[in-house]
Amino acid sequence: MSASGESAIRETLPPEAWEERLVAHYLRSDGPFGGVPLTFLDATPAELASASGIGGISELAAQRAFLAHFNRNDVHRWLSGDRGPPVRDREVPTYFRYLILTCLVTATETGAGGTRNFRIRLGELLEEDSPFNSVFGVNTLWRNLAAWCERRRAAGEPFRRVVLPPFGSMNLIGHAVRIAFPSWQDRRVLTQILRILPATTRRTPERLVQELSRQKYADLLSDAVASAVNEFGVAVRSRRRMLLGHRLWRLVESIDARLAENAEGIVRERLHLQATFGGYEQDVLYLALFLGRAAADASPEWEGSIGELEKLSRNRMPAALAEGLEQGLLPLTEGPGASWVLDNDGVPQDRAAILLARNANLAKLTALGTNWSRLETGWSVSDNLPAHKPTAVRRAIECAGAELRFLPAYSPDFNPIEMAFSKLKAFLRKMRRGPSTTSGTPSPRASTPSHQPNARTTLPLLVMIANDRIML
Repeated sequence: MSASGESAIRETLPPEAWEERLVAHYLRSDGPFGGVPLTFLDATPAELASASGIGGISELAAQRAFLAHFNRNDVHRWLSGDRGPPVRDREVPTYFRYLILTCLVTATETGAGGTRNFRIRLGELLEEDSPFNSVFGVNTLWRNLAAWCERRRAAGEPFRRVVLPPFGSMNLIGHAVRIAFPSWQDRRVLTQILRILPATTRRTPERLVQELSRQKYADLLSDAVASAVNEFGVAVRSRRRMLLGHRLWRLVESIDARLAENAEGIVRERLHLQATFGGYEQDVLYLALFLGRAAADASPEWEGSIGELEKLSRNRMPAALAEGLEQGLLPLTEGPGASWVLDNDGVPQDRAAILLARNANLAKLTALGTNWSRLETGWSVSDNLPAHKPTAVRRAIECAGAELRFLPAYSPDFNPIEMAFSKLKAFLRKMRRGPSTTSGTPSPRASTPSHQPNARTTLPLLVMIANDRIML
């Protein structure tokens, strides 16, 4: 579409017209989605083109026309919470297009860069030079919309009920990120599934629906994607036309195109496997595999456990990773943000490292002079319970160019939350024993912190300590 054509569209659809058409398309029960509750919102450029009501408009032109009326000041006022809904309800919310914008940030693959950082993507869409950090009011604005729809429904008007997903740890933007279709999680899970399927299956609607309907895959899909699969399956079986415009097929095509770009011979050039530890005993290993020369904040090509990693085809893995899994030994060097990485770029000599080993190999590694902490997936990680010298271990992984050091020793100063738990334990002991002297002076033991060697405690508590008073 020419520049003059896009300018004409912007003039045809001022902000007020966009608000009205978006409300009619997404929120009204007499619209294309019927009266089913709104549990996800397809804000892809293709759906925006449909919502615009302009025949023949392309996806790219629709996104540009939608974004053309936003300016940084208005977006800041609405998304930061500085501006709120009208005191009295109107025919339309007046802010719904700003919420559509928050979903477009997640759903689009055009104009937002390769990062998954919401603030950076929003800044890119608005063509700003810096991330857009004023998002403190996004979740609140979504809750206002849900309440607005309920009031309209109570008044007998044809509006859908808005069911907001839990925002999880994203207490500022979680509703927007998780209600958008496709969400980052939707794209990640579907990418993992499609990577396993042959290309001919991915590109044949009948075979694709058959595979995605299998229980082993269906259990992995979100409600939004499962709904899209069901709808697409009905359309395929009824021989409907225009299947290529369905939201599921558009999503599959975009993922398939990316998989094709990362074909063998291209992705093998670079490897970055990132590992983090979680769980109550720090025995749960989370892995993320990055391939190609992507930015540090790019989406991983794969995420999962080490058991799931072992099930992937070795032919599609970088050689360094495939060899490590074959041998059952993975040397990981210290990375940023409490992570450990396996990288084929080489490692500085002063970099700390740990070793992951398959449990079946531990008997062969007794000469390394280290203890091992068992993980939940049949593997173990080198640990630091006794004060062993790492000479043998260092020799074992010289090929990685790394200097091995054990996991950081237990230290309350290094891990401040342990000091809080020491206070908590002392407080609980004191409460359990009661006053220990007739003079009213607390027993020294009642306030002595307990420092157990190598203790690893990660409880989901916020502990506030002030003047020996602990509040949970």
